[in-house]
Amino acid sequence: MLSKFEKDGQIYRKKDSADSRVYHLYLTEAGQQLNAFIEELSNEKVQGLTEHLDTEELQTLIGAMGKITTILEKIVPNEMEEI
Repeated sequence: MLSKFEKDGQIYRKKDSADSRVYHLYLTEAGQQLNAFIEELSNEKVQGLTEHLDTEELQTLIGAMGKITTILEKIVPNEMEEI
């Protein structure tokens, strides 16, 4: 999957100066544009899914999602820092 993103010009890899076994991944300008587009679509989808909720229901949902995030952070702490 990463190779496809790299081939498509969405990301590039850079070796770590301290450890040559490690590569850091960065978004290219095209990758940043794609990310912004996907984020916008995602926000629109969430808006559509939650527009029928009243304020109390929305607050309950946000609280539950916060609890899920806390649980996931305990299970996979390093991965959640990057999200």
